[in-house]
Amino acid sequence: MNLRIGIFCALAGCAIQSASANSGTPSFAAGFEMLNALTPPLPDGSSSWRKLPRINHLDGNALNTMANSMSGNAWIVSEPTDGAAPTIQFGHITATETQIPETFPEGDLESDVAGIIEAVNRLERVSGIEDFTRPWSDAGSRTFGPLMLFAAQLHQAGHPRLADEIAWTLFRSAPNREVVIDAALDRIGNSLQEEITSRFFESGDWQAYHDELTELTTKLPRGWENRPATAILLESLAQRIEHPDPPPPRLENHEIPAAAIDAIAWMTDPPEAGDTEDHIPPEVAEMLAHLPSEYHAQYLESVGIGGSQAASLSNPGLWLLPDPADSTIVSGPAAPLMALGIDAFPVLAALLGDTYPTRFANPGHRSHSFSYRTSAIERAIEAHAQMNRPATRGDLARLLLLAALPDPDNQLTRADPETIRSVALEFHSTHAGADTTTIAAAYLADGSDSQKTHVTRLFATSSDPDHHEILEQHLIETSPPSASLSSVILYAQQRKTGARDFVAKYLPLIREEIGDGSNIEENRHLAWEFRNPDQLEQTLRQLESIAEGISPEDTAREIAAGDPAEAEAAVSALLRGIGSESPDAALAAVLAGADAAEDPQIRFTFLQNVLRIRNAQAVADDEDPADPARFPESQTEIWTRLIADDRPIEPDWSDRFHRSTETIGELAAYAAEFTLMQNSIYQLDSAAHILNRPYADLIRDRVTARLGGEPLPAMPDAANVPEDRLREIVAAAGESPPEEIHSRLDALTPDERAAWFEWYFDPGDLSRPESVRNLTFTITSEKTTPQGGITPVPGLLDLAPGFTIHEDTIDGYLSDLAANASDHSLSIVSIGRDGFPPGLTMQGIRAELPAESDDPDGGIHARHHAMHTPADMFRFHARLFGLDDAPDEAAALISMSIHGMQYHGRFQWWVVDGVPVPFALDDSNQIAGEIETTLAETIADKREAGTPLNFSIHVITREHAETLASR
Repeated sequence: MNLRIGIFCALAGCAIQSASANSGTPSFAAGFEMLNALTPPLPDGSSSWRKLPRINHLDGNALNTMANSMSGNAWIVSEPTDGAAPTIQFGHITATETQIPETFPEGDLESDVAGIIEAVNRLERVSGIEDFTRPWSDAGSRTFGPLMLFAAQLHQAGHPRLADEIAWTLFRSAPNREVVIDAALDRIGNSLQEEITSRFFESGDWQAYHDELTELTTKLPRGWENRPATAILLESLAQRIEHPDPPPPRLENHEIPAAAIDAIAWMTDPPEAGDTEDHIPPEVAEMLAHLPSEYHAQYLESVGIGGSQAASLSNPGLWLLPDPADSTIVSGPAAPLMALGIDAFPVLAALLGDTYPTRFANPGHRSHSFSYRTSAIERAIEAHAQMNRPATRGDLARLLLLAALPDPDNQLTRADPETIRSVALEFHSTHAGADTTTIAAAYLADGSDSQKTHVTRLFATSSDPDHHEILEQHLIETSPPSASLSSVILYAQQRKTGARDFVAKYLPLIREEIGDGSNIEENRHLAWEFRNPDQLEQTLRQLESIAEGISPEDTAREIAAGDPAEAEAAVSALLRGIGSESPDAALAAVLAGADAAEDPQIRFTFLQNVLRIRNAQAVADDEDPADPARFPESQTEIWTRLIADDRPIEPDWSDRFHRSTETIGELAAYAAEFTLMQNSIYQLDSAAHILNRPYADLIRDRVTARLGGEPLPAMPDAANVPEDRLREIVAAAGESPPEEIHSRLDALTPDERAAWFEWYFDPGDLSRPESVRNLTFTITSEKTTPQGGITPVPGLLDLAPGFTIHEDTIDGYLSDLAANASDHSLSIVSIGRDGFPPGLTMQGIRAELPAESDDPDGGIHARHHAMHTPADMFRFHARLFGLDDAPDEAAALISMSIHGMQYHGRFQWWVVDGVPVPFALDDSNQIAGEIETTLAETIADKREAGTPLNFSIHVITREHAETLASR
């Protein structure tokens, strides 16, 4: 019996399997051993399952969700040496040398396997084999294949029962067993092929590459989707081995000059020294240490190292009209060919379809397309075009020609070599010997959007009046005028007052086209940001100001004196008119407008737009607190005035929300710090929790110190606390009753609190005492400060600090809540991890019924989630009472949304005669019957794992639901 048949007999049911002890699950031991014979012989019984701080992104949401929620995510193959060890990350089969932190927690395989099984059981079942194998299906082969291999690894590492349980779950959840095994074989083939390809790009050994791929195709006679594509690759490799010297390009009825043939020698020359992993920068090497080896070639290619040799080949741009500011074109390996200009077209046309391989990576391997409507050979050709492999000369020729040929409808990207060759030769015949101006005009007339933008930029920055005349004529004649708006803005940005006469001609044309703006949202020629009448009108005003020579600062001051309702659109148009290439000019304009604005809403609008500007100043990871970055002298007085503005921010001014900024001055401080040291914005978040101080206060103190020329305020630093002192702190907490732990923590120094904070989230070998674990599910604080326009209400839903969430008492709490549902209607309580652990914090909100609503969907999808009003939050629950399956006797609804688990779950109860009756919703938010898992079970599971719940509770009566539904 050969290996393929053996795997299917052992795993897919040809033989009778014995049941695993005490489980009733069949044993698939023989099949796993055969499957593992196809993979590298790791992990084994000595491998440990650990949680590493970084994990490679996996294919599909399902796998990533599992990986993020599991207690472990990698097999450590051997003990670390010099801080590094070979690891096999979850979802992969090949080992990667990875930097290992000094302490990293051991994973719980039992818990993780249970989570995987639970997650698979929640996936929507796929009945058809065709749907199962679609590459975007989370309930299909891209999830089941890696999980089947993880099961095989579990068997190999000495956990046969867990391996059998995963396999049995996958088999029962798939259309049949064979597709699961095929998915695993496909994953094996792709992973090993990537590893083989990575080795080739390091070694350049064509014979070894050919032999290893040949062995792989022999090893995997079925299941591996890319096997036919690999057979095509093997043909080209055999050609390279048999003919070390590439054949000269030939083109019927064309003589290719010797200079052009010499100019393509770079395609088959060996790579230059320094283009392999042995000579890569340290920061790239560090990144590679965290990636499985099969991804090394792809990552190196993406940064212009390794097999690709140059980033310029990944995106050659419009090389026929190179931008003088772009040095990558003239310095890349293709520079000799590109220097020929349009005379390079014949030799490139001759190479189209050429299968001779090169040392460059396939430039098309990051593209993906999929179709079942093609034949098997067509799918193999398509897969070969997309796979990670050495590029052929034909691949490189196609890449360069597609970048240089006018392609207004992007049709050439899907064309065959003969079609591209015909278009290339026709373009060459028409424009051979033409100057760059003539060729550029051809792109303006028939090019793609990106080509037209490229030429617009070149002509707009040119000092040649002929270029300006050609461009203006093209833009004016473009129909409809709205189709050229982006190019007109770009032209005006570059020429300023030089574009005055042209803009004066253009504005009446586009205003006539848009009329009253009633159909502007349907204008497909306009970019989405212009499909708003107010935004478009402000853009046209800014365009006129640019052409009239009005400075951005003066324009900002005009906006500052205008209507607050127009400010947001006007400031957005102002920044668009300045352009992203001039962040210093944008910041100067926004600060001028904010400083000049007397209306608080307009000032707020300017300040929040500071966060849209990519500041040109250096942003370092760290700075010396004694000698920190300072604001330019021109900004110091402005920032000082803005930070002193204590007027409140009204919640209806904007849908955006900025980290606890409740006043104009607090937002100004946040914006000011953002312009200098963006990383500190995020570092201060932890500091605010550690110090138990408002985040906005820390920002203001920091900015005030910068403005005053003072050292920055000291930040809590766990490194200043010796390990023995940390152990004393933890031991003292463990000896204290839960209710006294926080008072002890409050007495610690800032550095000691920082040490506790870091230890709590990464305990290492210093485990959490029982008293600390018990406090994890106890409400220890309540938010009472208004934030984001919402004012908390203390004590809602009979919850308060001191209340413990426990599986033994939660049903009793729900019963009490249901018995008094009418008293709690329209109440929301959100509960999550306390800012300074352990414990939970709560915030209660009471909804007010709106008088009317002009948005029947409640705006719940249209507004940022932080700006939902309490009434918005209840609209979903109000709809449930309108469903056909809603019981007539239900007087109220209690809903609990759980976050931060392996899923986003919702537990819900109808209140019938004062008693909570659980029910569930299906994927379409229709009532589907009783829930499968009780809330008490969920709480118990989370308590066992030691991680707190993050959830919210809503209560609404039928009466209030019907009122909301009617409005």
